[in-house]
Amino acid sequence: MYPNFPVKVYDAEKDNDIYFYPEAYSYDILTVARNTFRGRITMLGVEISKIVKKAGCNSLIFLGDDDIPWLCRDSDYKPAKQALDYLSENKVGRKFNGALGIDRLQIPVFVRHLAWLTRCNTVLPYVYFTDPEHNIIGRICQYGNLHISILNIKTAQILQAYFENSKLERLNAEHCT
Repeated sequence: MYPNFPVKVYDAEKDNDIYFYPEAYSYDILTVARNTFRGRITMLGVEISKIVKKAGCNSLIFLGDDDIPWLCRDSDYKPAKQALDYLSENKVGRKFNGALGIDRLQIPVFVRHLAWLTRCNTVLPYVYFTDPEHNIIGRICQYGNLHISILNIKTAQILQAYFENSKLERLNAEHCT
């Protein structure tokens, strides 16, 4: 259903992973200036919701990059535990490895929980998101930064202009730390 999503597949013959990532028009690593991880991911969720609105859609689709269930690890760390509880309350079970459609208004809360799961290595696959029209591909890394690929020039023009006037800051690196 989502052919443009990044995918990781294990090749038993070669004993390594094979990766697919769609061709992108542009790629950025964006962050927001906050003193704490909690503050960064809270503001990042708000900014991602604004990106969705600017892109002209009302939701995002979140999907892991392999067939491993999202929640195959536990955590006793309070923010990760709260994130696990949030997903459980929203009917995401231990064996879930599908896609989640998240309404734009719910994105800040969902992003905050997903970021804690990612930071604490509680969610196993890389969880990417896209808009329903597949104009962008993004993910939140363990540092609370947004890795975003824009897949076409029209969306790039709209979002690059938005990035310049938003609270998002570009990291001038291929990888973040």
